[in-house]
Order: sequence, then structure tokens, then C-alpha cells
Amino acid sequence: MIHEQTGGAMGRIIGESTLLPPGTTMAVTVSLMHPLTTSAPVVAVLHLEDNNNTTFDFPNGDQEAKVGGAVVEIPIQVNVP
Repeated sequence: MIHEQTGGAMGRIIGESTLLPPGTTMAVTVSLMHPLTTSAPVVAVLHLEDNNNTTFDFPNGDQEAKVGGAVVEIPIQVNVP
């Protein structure tokens, strides 16, 4: 999932990928539901498929993946020409 980032806090979900297979995945394409019109910081967050229905159900399911209690997330600066 790709979240907006406002004031250093994670905001609404603006994009998602298809369900990824277990293991390492490279070059993931993310479709934006809310396209960016200006350059902006965003956060990529890894979610678990925790109810086995292959549909994204957050916040009622498919919670964020955590390592050592911290959400697996990567801040990204998107530059729009």
C-alpha cells in the first residue's frame, strides 16, 4: 500500500499493488487510486494477507506487517515533472 504522508504522519491509502507472492519481489507496480499532481512524500507499507481471501481488507483485516514491533514501511519521495 502507498499512503500519503502529511506532517510526518501516515495518511490515507492512495495506491495498492496486486497480492505479492511470499519471498522477495522486485519491481512492484503500484496503481494509484488518487494520482499525485505535485511532488510529495509517500510511505510504502507492507500488509499481511491474514484472512486468506486474497482481497485487501484493511483496517478490518490484512494488518500492517511488523518486525520487532515496528511497521514495515519505506518513505519515498515522488517527483512529478
